[in-house]
Amino acid sequence: MVAAWRIKRPELDAQLARGLGFGLLVALPSQRPPASSTAGRPSRAARVAVLARDPARGARCVQCIVAGRGGYLWLLGIAFVSLWAGLTMLPTILHGYVLLAVPAFLARTVTVVLLGGALSLILMAVRVLEESTARRRARRAKTVAA
Repeated sequence: MVAAWRIKRPELDAQLARGLGFGLLVALPSQRPPASSTAGRPSRAARVAVLARDPARGARCVQCIVAGRGGYLWLLGIAFVSLWAGLTMLPTILHGYVLLAVPAFLARTVTVVLLGGALSLILMAVRVLEESTARRRARRAKTVAA
């Protein structure tokens, strides 16, 4: 990530940002079980709706990121959601004993991946924003000069 930041190649920056976004979208579901948003005793229809809704949202995000249609706003959104999820799971790193539905090693690994990936993706999204703004200014200057 640091090497790509120093090279300043727009194609590499966009590919790295898409790769980080995809990796974070893969790591996000392992942060919590899919049915954890159905607290209490919901009906079967509510559980099915939640279990169908979450993967559909994730699939839409993956589709936009992989196809290259996800601009800096998608990347920043994924980064901030990942940062929030990582900060939520921060006590798994700070405390020796954790009681979770997943093994402690997996929870700690996902927490580190979410925090590190989110910070890296924020940097890459800012770079993608700078490049798109510079391209837009160059196009505008070319049309004004013509």
